[in-house]
Amino acid sequence: MFYKPKYIPKFVSTAVLAMCLTAIPGGAQTTTCGQPQLGPEDSAMEIRFIRADVAHVRASVLRAIPVMGANLTKEKGGVIEAKIDMALAGRSSSIQMPGSGTFTIEITPVKLGGATGSLLRVEFAKGWVGAAGSRGTYATPLADEVECLVGLLSPVEPSSNPRGQTSVSPPAEAREVSIPAKTALKIALRNYLFSRDFEKDATKAPSLEIVEDVVVEGTTVFRKGALAKGKLTGFTTSGIAQHGASIQFTIESATAVDGQEIALDTTSMKERGGLSRAMVTNPQVFGGLLPLLLMKGQEALVPAGKTFEVLVAHPATVRGEPEPAKPPASSQTSPATGQPAGAVTSASSQVLNLDGTWNAHSWGELKLMQIAGERELVGMGGGYVLDGIVTETGVVVHFTSGGNLEYTAEVTSKGDGILVGRYTGGEMRPDSKTKPIEMHKFLTMSPRRGADESEPPPGLNLEGTWIMPHWSDLKLTQAAGDRKVTGKSGRYEIDGFVSGTRVVLHFLTRGYVSYSAILTAKEDGTLAGEYAGGQIDTGDRKSVV
Repeated sequence: MFYKPKYIPKFVSTAVLAMCLTAIPGGAQTTTCGQPQLGPEDSAMEIRFIRADVAHVRASVLRAIPVMGANLTKEKGGVIEAKIDMALAGRSSSIQMPGSGTFTIEITPVKLGGATGSLLRVEFAKGWVGAAGSRGTYATPLADEVECLVGLLSPVEPSSNPRGQTSVSPPAEAREVSIPAKTALKIALRNYLFSRDFEKDATKAPSLEIVEDVVVEGTTVFRKGALAKGKLTGFTTSGIAQHGASIQFTIESATAVDGQEIALDTTSMKERGGLSRAMVTNPQVFGGLLPLLLMKGQEALVPAGKTFEVLVAHPATVRGEPEPAKPPASSQTSPATGQPAGAVTSASSQVLNLDGTWNAHSWGELKLMQIAGERELVGMGGGYVLDGIVTETGVVVHFTSGGNLEYTAEVTSKGDGILVGRYTGGEMRPDSKTKPIEMHKFLTMSPRRGADESEPPPGLNLEGTWIMPHWSDLKLTQAAGDRKVTGKSGRYEIDGFVSGTRVVLHFLTRGYVSYSAILTAKEDGTLAGEYAGGQIDTGDRKSVV
């Protein structure tokens, strides 16, 4: 029995509260390449399925890490390591990076929902320099930036295909069309420009490409992925008591669909570094060492994916490709499934959805990805790449490393958020020697709102300290009028929700559910009910008395 040394007033009867268990969400998406954003839900470890081959994703990673203030330091066995560079850190106007830290990135080819692509894993570990006050949740914005660049830039180097990406269907018969002066093109920088690099090679030209088709009078005159050319026109280096470094370049031409190089308005593009503080000493002041605070100029960085709108300089005539006719709309429509062709789908609506983050105890944290309604599953965790097939009651998961199958696990659902079963080395066989495995889902709980999207009415207020026989005192926090309850009892963190005179509490250990309790408020100010190990179920309940 729970009892509290103060009177609990009469409780208001409310609708039954439903709890939603959701996977730990990702962070805010980057809407413009080169401008990463930190969100409140961002993580120090991020896993993404990206519908692009490994080579394209890898190239996008190498383009993205400088905007996060890091430089490539090592690449071996498909794993990329990048460390914070003080010259780059802070060059992004949207994110203040710490003075030290390391990104570890792994890219693996996978298939999910009938689509081939790459599994991207990003981890960030904070260093000891400048880490105070930093949450270290930089894996999410880096993954956002990689996804942005994959979608924006062509996987093919424009210099090898100057006219751009060809259409899937055979091109229509070409016809001449006049491109008016001042026609706008969107052109992006394929690779970043960094002022410190020009100290070694001042002849480096910017790598550019067109990122949107341009259509004039129903005819495509510039294709996405086509080559654009530019020229470095000047740069300055940084130094003590100087302005920041600068980079200046022009975009001079773009390649049309017929291979012509069309002249562009050569408006100059310029990026300047800011100022940062530097401590120096002057040995000539009064014969001793007197610290002086001067301003050191920062390096200049133009990130990959930065997009410019540039205008055609003069009218030009090209042989373009008429846009293909759109297929006529069907008189009969079928509901969209939202699933790619070839997806392994379930004929039953009861197929398990295991998408989210799981604690596999000695295996560590497993992040699983599953498209709703499909049986295919991929993920990463414990140093392994995971893939599996989900059924209505469980899942078979393969743990691979370097393309080799290391372990196989067969687990069955024991209720929301719990998988229990066995695993073995290599392939699972009838005579395999197995060991037990148990997985608990990391939980984020929220009340279900009413159909009118209004807030639920206030219910039981549990704010305060509760005494539990044979347990440590339970200290709960609950904002007035809020259903959510948090707290602590001994080594357990508490998370739960109230509904009228009832409360559901989860006792968490390092994020997974050790115990659950369903309790009801009594007239004498106590709470009484049942608890069980893990997620509470119809079996193995014990009374709280």
